[in-house]
Amino acid sequence: MTHIRFDGFDKAANYATLQTIKQLSLSTFKSCYPFINTDTLQELNNQLITFMKSKSIEQFNLIYEERNLKLKLDELDDLIHDGESRMINGNGGGDGGDDDSIFINSLNSNQLIQFKLLKLKENAVDELHDKLNNIITEKHKLINELNSLIDKTNNDLNSIDLTRLIQLSEIQTINDDEFDKLIDYII
Repeated sequence: MTHIRFDGFDKAANYATLQTIKQLSLSTFKSCYPFINTDTLQELNNQLITFMKSKSIEQFNLIYEERNLKLKLDELDDLIHDGESRMINGNGGGDGGDDDSIFINSLNSNQLIQFKLLKLKENAVDELHDKLNNIITEKHKLINELNSLIDKTNNDLNSIDLTRLIQLSEIQTINDDEFDKLIDYII
């Protein structure tokens, strides 16, 4: 398989540089500097063209290197080649080539947005389902803890001596007048 994108990009950059340099003609220099000797302007023009050519190529190469452009464009060529191969072989959908398979490049922008929203909604539903399972687990733990407290309370209540309660309830109650007389007597 041939990698054509980087070569095409490099040729486009060189073409743009050449078109820019063409604008630096001797006649343009003469119109800007009419009092300078033509031979001097010609030499200056040649030096400027040489300088611009070398510097722009140098800058393009630096950009290619910094951004790892050749590798990325070659990888893009590989991806496109693989995609085209899958479409030709009939398994572009990744599921054996069903007629119902969806190709991204055949979707319009609204369909792509809806597809992305559907994926986001599915992720949100999965996340909420996980949270619900955690809440249910915590609820069961709390119910078990509450049941154990109820059992302990029932055991404590059963252990209280009912006869002692009856005795305490039979203690003679004193009405207010008798209480006042008792206080007066003590004082």
